[in-house]
Amino acid sequence: MQISAADDLDAYWVAGVAKVRLLGIASFLDIAFDFAVAVNDVPGTYSCPGGGNLTYATSGARSMTFHDCNLGASLPVIVRSGTFSTPDAVLQSYAGDTLLKSAHFTLGALVYATTDTASLGYGADETANGSFFFQRQDSDLSVQASGAIDITRNGRVDHYSAIQIATTPGFDTGGDVDINAATLTIATPRFSAAASLAVTGDPTTLTVVAPDGSQVAGSEVAGPGVHYVVRPSASGSASVDTTLPNSDAGVTAAITRVLQ
Repeated sequence: MQISAADDLDAYWVAGVAKVRLLGIASFLDIAFDFAVAVNDVPGTYSCPGGGNLTYATSGARSMTFHDCNLGASLPVIVRSGTFSTPDAVLQSYAGDTLLKSAHFTLGALVYATTDTASLGYGADETANGSFFFQRQDSDLSVQASGAIDITRNGRVDHYSAIQIATTPGFDTGGDVDINAATLTIATPRFSAAASLAVTGDPTTLTVVAPDGSQVAGSEVAGPGVHYVVRPSASGSASVDTTLPNSDAGVTAAITRVLQ
């Protein structure tokens, strides 16, 4: 498998969608524990901000089971069903606000969809299964996360493994943050069922490397858009070096294929 001018946009946006999903999962778990704090850690069934409800349990391990839970303005997502649990959540006070400090999470068939159809998701249901470790840093409220997660969409599975993410500072109550540093491996039939892609990232650039060393690096630019550079290897000459707006027909077609 080789990343080339024929499929560089697909390779890049496989990683771009993964970035959105993983930051979204971290925000979702953070917001869920803001809710637990708001109800004083008392188990029960509670209404969600935009409709639906969730059942919160604290026996043995903290868990939440969702029933068409619309998270409202805090995160444009409705969680239709499924559960997450954690045996070791730690809550801590930060400048007077009690927030999630750390936890090992198990995600069990969480079925969700974005309620913001203009975002990367287009409102279709996705199902998340896997494990996710969340840890907030005391110094700047950034978050480090790790784990392995499967996302099923339209019957096909994107497998994210060896996840290591550090966010930019200020990750509190689902704030507007980005990836500061990230590595992960993606196996997906949406690009190639035969091989895995290695992804690295920082606040502006995602680099996607195929097993043969070929790669595409995409750097975000104003517009919004992305500057794409494709090379046969890390030190090879660029075969593609171009900037495209996110509204470009080729880009939108690639995103559509990645989300099929």
